[in-house]
Amino acid sequence: MENESKSFLVTVTPITESSDLTIQNDQTNTEKEIQIPEKPDNRLIASKTTKISPAVLLKLNTLKPFIKEQEDMGKTSINNIIDILVESYVDTQLVNRHSKAYKDMYKRLYETLENK
Repeated sequence: MENESKSFLVTVTPITESSDLTIQNDQTNTEKEIQIPEKPDNRLIASKTTKISPAVLLKLNTLKPFIKEQEDMGKTSINNIIDILVESYVDTQLVNRHSKAYKDMYKRLYETLENK
């Protein structure tokens, strides 16, 4: 989705103190270009607290009933769903060599991760 801005050309005609508005021969017209930025779709922007946009949150919540692994878990959090999706991607989409490399790198990085 591209963020485009629209611009409008506005002609401004100064009004003098004269009460007759039809006589404007000596007045000058000034043209100004006003740019109005187009607002991005708020559903695609992550909020500062959740860091997940409402559209992605809707996708995850819609996906919940179709995830077999979550049936055994009871209450499933978004964190658990993302974890399941990452594991599924690593196991099904990566070549065996890349999958093993990912798991080794993750294990090493997880050990160095600060436990808060």
